[in-house]
Amino acid sequence: MKKFIPLILFFILTGFVYAEEKVAITSKSGITYHWDNYFEKDNNYCTMKSYGEFCVQKSNIASIIKGEEEKLPPVKKVNLNDPRVIQQNKKWQEEYEATVFAKQLEKLGEENKKYELEKLRTEMLLKSIELNAQLKATEASAIKKAERRARRAESDASSAESKARRAESDARSAESKARAAEQRASELEHRARVKANDNWLDKQLQKQW
Repeated sequence: MKKFIPLILFFILTGFVYAEEKVAITSKSGITYHWDNYFEKDNNYCTMKSYGEFCVQKSNIASIIKGEEEKLPPVKKVNLNDPRVIQQNKKWQEEYEATVFAKQLEKLGEENKKYELEKLRTEMLLKSIELNAQLKATEASAIKKAERRARRAESDASSAESKARRAESDARSAESKARAAEQRASELEHRARVKANDNWLDKQLQKQW
């Protein structure tokens, strides 16, 4: 600690003061600002003030000098009544408004693209739902037609079976009638033979008498 005391006394006696570096921003219109520091933002050079960001367009800057404040170009404030300043401010305002408007248009364009894309997706989804509904309706119609055909075929089969049973019954009835007729014919033939035999016997008896 004792080693640093002479050095501290030297600084105090010689009046040495550390000079903090600043930045001199000079515009093309001749205005000079002294900033503690600066940073780039889009097309601007900016610094932080108590009220927020303060920015100047890069295209309007003539020079940027960094160094001790005493060695920098003096601060030169703007004369608001100077026609050149008025014209320059108007130009800056127009450029700023044009930039803001362009960004708004770009943002609006992106939002419109998102909206159109979402609209297209919605339309495609609705089309898909509609096609699925039509497909299901077609399938349901085909199923109903198949069911009607199956019922018709079942009815036809039942009718054919009923006709077959009726035909079988008719065949049995015809067979029964044929057997009855055959039996009747056999009985008549037998009676005829018996009668013929009786007649022959009668004739023979008559001859004997």
